[in-house]
Amino acid sequence: MRKKHFDLQLFTDGGEGGAGAAGAGAGAAGNGNGSQGNAGGATYSYEQAEQIAEARADRATKAALADYFKKQGMSEEEVTAALADFRAKKAAQQPNVSAVEKERDEALAKVAEMENSNYLRDKGVKTDDLDYVLFKVSKKVDDKTDFKKAADAFLKENPRFTGQGMKVVSTSKPDGGAGTAQTAHDSINASIRSAFGR
Repeated sequence: MRKKHFDLQLFTDGGEGGAGAAGAGAGAAGNGNGSQGNAGGATYSYEQAEQIAEARADRATKAALADYFKKQGMSEEEVTAALADFRAKKAAQQPNVSAVEKERDEALAKVAEMENSNYLRDKGVKTDDLDYVLFKVSKKVDDKTDFKKAADAFLKENPRFTGQGMKVVSTSKPDGGAGTAQTAHDSINASIRSAFGR
């Protein structure tokens, strides 16, 4: 792969030499590139070009501020201190991207947990069991299985968390030959009433 050559004179400091100098440099660079052709393709990345542009902008800002401070009657030491102060204030105003991303991720996690809790509640999971079921279902979530599928599978295997595993089985007993059925619940209630004489 053939490397692309840049005319580095275009990126040097103190570039107030006028458009003619820049134009001549650009023309020379254009002629050089024309002789090579585009057979090898571009060998620079967007990141490299961005770094060059940022470095040049930073140098231009530094030069402009230094010139301004000198015109205000500052000494070299004062100019250096003022530039350092300017950079510190500028850095302080920049948002902390990692902190912002962390806050965003925490907020998204809370929203997802709330949605997952509501889904489990809709499935009949009691509040007392919610944290445990959330924990167990979250362990089953992966790239192929989302929370809802994992929750459905877990609750199918563990129906007691939805209240379906504790159904009262009704038994039929003849009542004085009338043939009516009593549930186990009714017979327990009858036993309690008879014990208390009601």
